[in-house]
Amino acid sequence: MVLQFDGAAILALRGTLPELGELQQLFERARRGLEFTGATAVQAAQLLEAIGPAQGLERLILFLQLINTLLKAPAQDAHLLASACYAPTLDDRSSERINKAFDYLLTELTGDLRLSVIAQRLEMSEPGFSRFFKRITGHGFIDLMRKLRVQRACRLLLQTEMSVADICFEVGYANLSNFNRHFRIEMDQTPSEYRRETAMTLFNRNGAHQALPFTTAH
Repeated sequence: MVLQFDGAAILALRGTLPELGELQQLFERARRGLEFTGATAVQAAQLLEAIGPAQGLERLILFLQLINTLLKAPAQDAHLLASACYAPTLDDRSSERINKAFDYLLTELTGDLRLSVIAQRLEMSEPGFSRFFKRITGHGFIDLMRKLRVQRACRLLLQTEMSVADICFEVGYANLSNFNRHFRIEMDQTPSEYRRETAMTLFNRNGAHQALPFTTAH
């Protein structure tokens, strides 16, 4: 799940809402990439899930609760992903391009995604776009597409009783063998093995009389 917001616009409100000044340090750290684990990740995932269907003021309140949860995360739950010497720079044009690329990726994730289409939309050659995307994100466009599709498949395997074949088509694959191959690349096991072993682990952890928890793929 992806939540996009303009950090600079939020910080610009500090004149009337000085409490927002606390977010400056969080956003600065986030430039190097932040991964959250432990209780912080669980709480943040629940808030992120709740934001989707929320409306109006309730959505704003949930968003602020999410940001506050990340801001107040204990040191052991927040991990910087890049060294201090990492200094990402994106000009307006590059920022616009990467946002359009992600919009296309997430909107068409379960459909017929084509690198050629997004490259054309951004007025770039396919090799040029591939280099640009990997330089900015650290992932190849096709590799990231595979990861996101497999993550979605993991959620469906645990949260539904859909067959593996139905899940294959639901997440955007045209044939089962290709889906199984990509799933094994990411998870080092087949979809059926993942469903069986993960469900058993959760069952043992929570007890026979408790429902399996709602999990968020990362």
